This record gives sequence, structure tokens and C-alpha cells, in this order.
Amino acid sequence: MNISNKGFAPIIILIAVFLIAGLCSYVYFQSNNKPITSTTTTIGEEITETKTLSDCDKITDEYYKNYCYLDIAVLENNLSICDKITDQNYKENCYSDIAKSQQNLSICDKLTNQTSRDLCYGYIAIAQRDLFICDKITSEYHKVHCYQDIAVLENNLSTCDKLTDDKNNCYSVIARDQGNLSICDKITDQDYKDSCYKWIARDAKDLSICEKIMDQDYKNNCYSDIAQNKEDLFICDKITNQEDKDSCYSGIAKTQRDLSICDKLMNQKEVGLCYAYIAKAKGDLSVCDEITDEYYKNYCYRLIAIFENNLSICDKLKSQDDIDDCYKNIAIAQRDLSICEKIIGQGYKDYCYQLVTKAKEDLSVCDEITDKRYRNYCYRDLAVLENNLSICDKIMDQNDKDNCYTDVAKSQSDYIICDKIKNQDYRNSCYKYLQGDILHSNIYFGHSNRYFKFP
Repeated sequence: MNISNKGFAPIIILIAVFLIAGLCSYVYFQSNNKPITSTTTTIGEEITETKTLSDCDKITDEYYKNYCYLDIAVLENNLSICDKITDQNYKENCYSDIAKSQQNLSICDKLTNQTSRDLCYGYIAIAQRDLFICDKITSEYHKVHCYQDIAVLENNLSTCDKLTDDKNNCYSVIARDQGNLSICDKITDQDYKDSCYKWIARDAKDLSICEKIMDQDYKNNCYSDIAQNKEDLFICDKITNQEDKDSCYSGIAKTQRDLSICDKLMNQKEVGLCYAYIAKAKGDLSVCDEITDEYYKNYCYRLIAIFENNLSICDKLKSQDDIDDCYKNIAIAQRDLSICEKIIGQGYKDYCYQLVTKAKEDLSVCDEITDKRYRNYCYRDLAVLENNLSICDKIMDQNDKDNCYTDVAKSQSDYIICDKIKNQDYRNSCYKYLQGDILHSNIYFGHSNRYFKFP
């Protein structure tokens, strides 16, 4: 059973997004009385920084002209600009965004797409916490979640009682928010009820509440949460599933840095990982020496070597690949190219040069990389870091060069750079990415359907 699919995380995240979006848009539009200009740019011969509506009028490409109107309409909160958009989908998005920012139901009514209209009503209903607006929604699914989200925002059980679907989830969220076990008892679905008990038991650190759970997986999870919170091994012993029990022991062992608890684990892989974690936490190599499995002993040495930036520990590793990887990680941490020289494998060595060069921002090192792939990666990384397009020109492979141009274009939000890309698909992708990126940055959450739930 995947217990993570039930419970509270989705709706809590959703409510947080709604509150942030609503607050940001309200404050933004209330605090700006004068029109705001856009910074949208277009492509080809149309490349320009658009600052006013008249600039949009000059764009010949219909696709980008519509985007420009949409951008400015929302930024200026001006519905009349939406009417200049020729594409019906963009026009609907424009109406929807302004309706939400103004919390104006009459603008929602202008939407011809029923789902968009329902989402528009739902957004405003939640913003105003008005159940009567929820009743305007035709889709039963969206209407239910409109009621549910308002109930949760207001911690109002009576609103949950109005629901026929998702009533249980509504009860669950309010029960946990209030820490009220009796609300869990109102839940009819056993999975939701067990999840409700588990969350309240964990928050209250009350083992007796775990005993109310019927599903054994939920109950084991409840025991484990409280055991690790209280650092109580005896509670771990109540867990029936061995894997979950080992996980419970391991969590307490790591917290207490107690190797004797690691020895209680049945899975030897987990024993090795438990020892390695404690060895790293203590900075004690002798703990690694006690690990019987050779793989996890090496893992333990490598973990401490990288954590302490200690090259001498790398030399204790058995595999040359592990030694090389160990050197590479320390070289990056210390930004020391001389450590890359110690690496035997050419692939690891070139990769080391690439990553250290990126950290040091030293172009000369890229030239020394023998592997063409890593050398090109090195040039590309440095070009982006320094916003220096000329570094891309050092790349001989055209696809790699195009990728370099693309990354710098994205980094600078500059359409002109996209024009340098030879591959038509890459070039179009660059234009498309930047158009969406600019619009997303200019409009508080983008254009489409920023409502609470989606089917």
C-alpha cells in the first residue's frame, strides 16, 4: 500500500499556492495604479524589446503579436487589450487572468470554454470564501473541490458536511489542523481514517492512537514515526514488517550514533550503510574497518574522504574507479586542478578538469581536456557562467555549439542568440522556451488554469 497517496500533502500544497497567488496578485494590482509596460521580445526581423501596446501592433507574426497583447493586458490589468487577440484560446486565457486578478465574476462569464469558466469561478470563490460562487460551477468535480478548499481554509466542518464526495479528505485535513481525534472518527473510508489517526498520533507523539489504526502498514508507519521521534527502540519492536523495523532501528542508530543499534538490523546492506553513516558523522575511519562487506567498507572510506577532503583516505579504496571518483570529488571541492592529475582513468580526469574549470571559471583548462565531449561541456558551462557567447565559438561540433548558444540564450533571455543556432529544431525550441520564460516571469503565475484542482 502506498500510504503517501492519501492524506494531506496535496491539498496543503494547493492551499499554499492559492494563498500566495491570491495575495501576490491582490497586492500587486492594488499597489500599482498606472499602466505597466511589458518586456516581451520577438524573433527574426521582429526582435525588439516591447515597452508599449503600440510595439505589439508593429509585430507581423500573429503568434507573437497575440502573446504580446496577452502579456501587456494582464500586466496592465486591461481587459480591452484582450479583445485585440485573434486566437480564441489566448483571448480566453487573457480574460481568465484578468477576471482572477480583479476577482470579477462578470469577466468569467465571458469565457466560452466551460472548464475555464468553472476554474475561474472556483478561483474567485476561494479568494472570497463564498460557497454561493462555488454553486455557479457546472462540473461536479470542481464544485466539490471548491467547497472542500473553502472548508479547509476556514476549518469549518459544517462545510465538509455539505459534500457528498471527498468529504473524508476534508475531515482529515481539518482534523490534523486542529489536532482533533474525534473528527477522524467521522471519516467513513478506512484508509482516510487510518491516515488521519497516523498523522495526529505522530504530531501528538501518542502511541495509543496508533492502536486505533486498522491497516498494518499504516500502523507500522505510525510506530516508526513515534519511535524515532522518541528514540525508543522498544516501540520499533512493535513493528511487524522486518524492513520497516530495520528502518526504525537505523533511524535511531544514526541519531544516537550507536553502532550496537546498527547490529540489530537483519539486512546486512543496511548494517553497512548504518555503520558508514555513523563513521562519517564521527569522522572515524576505524568504524569503516569494522564493516565486513567489502563494497560498503569502500563506500564508507569514500564517504569520509570526500566529506573531509582527505586524499590519503581515497588511497584506501580497492577499485581504481572509486579512487578516481574520490580524487575528482575532492578536486572539485578544493578547486584544485593538480588533484585531477592524480586520476588514472582519462574519462574521470577529463570530467574532473571540466568540473574544476567550471568552479574556477578558467577557460585555459578547457583547452587541455583531451576528450572532445568533456571539452565541449567545459566550454559550454563556462560560456553560461560568464555570459560569454564567444566561448561557444570554440566548439567545433555544430550540435554542441548549438546547445551552447541555446544555454547562453536562456541564461541571458536573449532571442538574438537563438538566431545563431543552425539546427532549425533547436532554434525553434530556443525561441519557444524564451517566449514562455519571459511571459512566465512577467505574469505572476503564467496564463493557464491556475486553479486549485485538475481532473
